[in-house]
Amino acid sequence: MDVETGYYYLQSRYYDPALRRFISSDSYGLLSTLAEAGDINLFAYCGNNPVMCVDPTGEFPFFILTAIIGAIVGLGVTAAIDYFPDKEFNLHWGYYVLGAGIGAIVGAGIGMAISYSATGTLTASFTDIRFGYALKAAQNGNYTKLAKFGTHNNRAKQVGIGKYIKGSPNSYEVLSRKYGYTYYEIKQPYWNKMRVALKEKVWNVNRAFLEQQLALGKTFVKLSIDYSGYYLKELIYLGLL
Repeated sequence: MDVETGYYYLQSRYYDPALRRFISSDSYGLLSTLAEAGDINLFAYCGNNPVMCVDPTGEFPFFILTAIIGAIVGLGVTAAIDYFPDKEFNLHWGYYVLGAGIGAIVGAGIGMAISYSATGTLTASFTDIRFGYALKAAQNGNYTKLAKFGTHNNRAKQVGIGKYIKGSPNSYEVLSRKYGYTYYEIKQPYWNKMRVALKEKVWNVNRAFLEQQLALGKTFVKLSIDYSGYYLKELIYLGLL
């Protein structure tokens, strides 16, 4: 919790316990478009069901997105069945509601199955699922997906590397954002899970990130003078010492 504001930081946005709402909308582009039409509230916490659900990342559960897509598909299929035989719409509106409902249920089921496959939970966000599959790949020896998961500003021509200093303006990721460099960073909950799952193999993710950036022909900028930890390994690997 932020002491000054009283807000809770949930990785992608802040939650106001007084209003019982997030102070900014969910980040999904499709959901944002639907929200403009009044279909869903992107400021609500856990779909207004905090007893049954949790939201550690501040993002909508993936199954809500797949349920919406399923409802749209179900509605479209119903309309096609109704229209194409005689080029007219004859079905009662209740059939359209039924088609959309069945599509939503199927879509939600698919979303939950994907969520469970990636994270072991039914209500994971899209970002959680991406991380879950990337982590599984890393456990099987493929570190490229985790490297891509944490890569930011990949269009930049220079890569910022340095020491992580919690809460400091001189931490490498803060300086990289300031100067517009490419950099690698994953949020703390994901970092903790990665460390537990990969243990001493975490360095392989750093190395995969460096290899990806080297393949793009980028130059590396040293942002710290304390040569230790993973930063030291990066410098040695890049031949910058």
